[in-house]
Amino acid sequence: MTREQAEEVVRWAQSGYVLVNEFPMSRLPVLVSEEKTGRWNDLLRLESGGGAPASYVRHAFDGKRYVERGRTPADKAPEGRSYLAGKLTFAKGIPLEPRS
Repeated sequence: MTREQAEEVVRWAQSGYVLVNEFPMSRLPVLVSEEKTGRWNDLLRLESGGGAPASYVRHAFDGKRYVERGRTPADKAPEGRSYLAGKLTFAKGIPLEPRS
């Protein structure tokens, strides 16, 4: 899977950013739920295509990575804070700056 085909979740560590999870390309926005598994917020991403009905896929952190924990039909949008909303391009990007 190339970077153009995936969304990635990273966390900050002493050595810099570390990859936590990589998801297949999703429809925007990605939602961050108030619900948490462990101390990590659940993530919801819109998935559609291939003839399957659109749905929000809920991912929960299992201590090492995010795993799928269920689906909700797209017409019943779950609550959460929207991220990666709008039209993003690699030219605009979102730079990851190390913490000072």
